[in-house]
Amino acid sequence: MKEMTLKVKGITSSSDKDIISKNLASVWGVRSTEVNAPLGEVIVSYNENAASRVDIEQAIKDGGFTLI
Repeated sequence: MKEMTLKVKGITSSSDKDIISKNLASVWGVRSTEVNAPLGEVIVSYNENAASRVDIEQAIKDGGFTLI
């Protein structure tokens, strides 16, 4: 199990947090997510044998957010 912290631009509301969490939950291998809107951070725990950084980043981008 790995954990990564990503800086994300554009998280302003609880619905933004919900969108990111939902998109990441759909990535095979993602175990948990924590979205910290004031800091613009997303912490993701995932199985590195099932998910990759690219998969996780794409799920965030698909929600309309920009990685910093």
